[in-house]
Amino acid sequence: AADNDDNKKKKNNNKNQFKISPKYGGDGGQPFDHGNNKHISKITMYTDGHVVVGIEMMYLNLDGRGPKLIVAGKKEGESQAFHLEKNEFITWAKVRANKFVQELTFRTNKGKMLGPVGGQGWRGGILSKDKCGDETEVPGPFKKQLCGIMGGAGSFVDSIAFRWGPVPEKVLSGN
Repeated sequence: AADNDDNKKKKNNNKNQFKISPKYGGDGGQPFDHGNNKHISKITMYTDGHVVVGIEMMYLNLDGRGPKLIVAGKKEGESQAFHLEKNEFITWAKVRANKFVQELTFRTNKGKMLGPVGGQGWRGGILSKDKCGDETEVPGPFKKQLCGIMGGAGSFVDSIAFRWGPVPEKVLSGN
C-alpha cells in the first residue's frame, strides 16, 4: 500500500508543476491549446498594426524528435520573429486586450524583450471593432517558464492564456 501512496504523491506533484494564467481578451474564435512543452525556440507574431493577428510557436521537446510548429490565428500582416537560445526561456509576459489580444510582449530569463507586437485596437470610425484595452503584466510563477499558450483565435487572436511549467535541466544547462 505504501508504494501506491508514493505513486499518488508523484502524480499530484506533477500536476502542481504546471500553472495556467487567467485568460485575457474576448470570447470569440476557435479554441486552441498548445499544451505543455519543454522549450520554446522561436516565436513569430503577426499584426495588422491594431491587434495580434497570429502567433506561431516553435517548440522543442528535447527528446530527439523534430521541432513542433503551431499557429494560433493567421500568418498575415507584419511579422516579427524572436529566436531563443538553448538556455533561454520566457519568464514574463505583458498583454493588452479587450475583445481581442491587441499587443503582446515577452521577456526572457536573460532580460531580452520580445516585442511589443500589435497595437491599441481600432480608434473610432466604422471599424472600431475593439477600443484600446488594458495592459496586464503576467509574471511567470517562481522557477517556471512559459511552456505553451491557449485561448481563442479566428481572423485575429481573440484571447490568450499562458501555460507555465518547470524549466528542464537541459534548458538550464544549455545542452
